[in-house]
Amino acid sequence: MADITNNEELALRVRTDWGAIWAGVFTFIAIWSVFGFLGMAVFASAAGSTASSPLTGMGVGMGIWAIVLTIIAMYIAGRETGRLAAVAAATMGLYTG
Repeated sequence: MADITNNEELALRVRTDWGAIWAGVFTFIAIWSVFGFLGMAVFASAAGSTASSPLTGMGVGMGIWAIVLTIIAMYIAGRETGRLAAVAAATMGLYTG
């Protein structure tokens, strides 16, 4: 194993900005809950209330919406985490977010 002689390189390797990580987690939760409830309201209002089984097609739409929403919320939360992590190089934010 190679010895690390540069203290700055060691500091960059072991530093994890937990504040930025928690901000990303809360960003994900906020985006997912707000837009999840919005999607639930849209699909519930689109369900035919006069049909014999009004909730039949709602499950498929909500499943697709949940997958798309999760991908979008993870992307935005990851970008926010990477931006909030106080790093020296731009590529180091990628490791946190």
